[in-house]
Amino acid sequence: MALHVHVCACILGLLILPDETTEVICTRQDACTCESPHGLIDLRSVGRDDGTARFFISSSGSERGDDLSTIEDHQPFYYYNPCYPFNVGPTTSSDSGCKDVAVCQYSSSDPQFVDLGHQQEAVFGYSAERQALYINYTTTATNLSSRVYLYCRTGTENSLDWNSMVDTTPTFNLHSHCACYDGCVQGVSPGTIICVVLACLIATYLVVGILYRKAVHGATGFQLLPNSIFWSSLPGLIKDGYLFFISPCWTSAAQDSRYEQL
Repeated sequence: MALHVHVCACILGLLILPDETTEVICTRQDACTCESPHGLIDLRSVGRDDGTARFFISSSGSERGDDLSTIEDHQPFYYYNPCYPFNVGPTTSSDSGCKDVAVCQYSSSDPQFVDLGHQQEAVFGYSAERQALYINYTTTATNLSSRVYLYCRTGTENSLDWNSMVDTTPTFNLHSHCACYDGCVQGVSPGTIICVVLACLIATYLVVGILYRKAVHGATGFQLLPNSIFWSSLPGLIKDGYLFFISPCWTSAAQDSRYEQL
């Protein structure tokens, strides 16, 4: 009997305790954002929208400036820009540089630029091993890919670290407060603000007007509505305006009907 109770308790514990190997999928909204029940991931404020890369790092893990003339090491270097495509490298030929990419590799030993993924091919996923969301970037032209793990880091600047090479796929760690759920959610739009203000004004107009007419004039029923005479006549005024607007059409039709048909 005691053994049965122990087994049942273990099974119940497995059902109740959260499983760290599973995570709710963060559904892709676009190359910058994904949404889950935990909140929204929005990386738009991390990437540059001027056609250049936000990050340039070496495979040794150090973040570098984007001046290629200062590079003396022979390990690969990587450009990365969230959200917005960028161009890097010579533009004199169709295959000498990276164009409209999300990730690009530069090799100083054999100077060339390699496309490692595009923004439109970005796919969000979750790594149970690392307990982190990631973005996979691929390119259909060469079938190469790259992966960026997203780590929530509040109170720090955005930074990109080299992670490792998995088969032929380079992986990176992006540390940012925008990698936190709802960490960089965009503010409400001007249209939303106007609607909220208008709704507040209408509510204030009705509440204050009703209280005033009740207290001062002792109004009841429909008479409590502020400017009730105007509001009751408004449908008729709208109808009169519509009829006035279309009256030239009726007049022309009536005049035409006076003539005999040939």
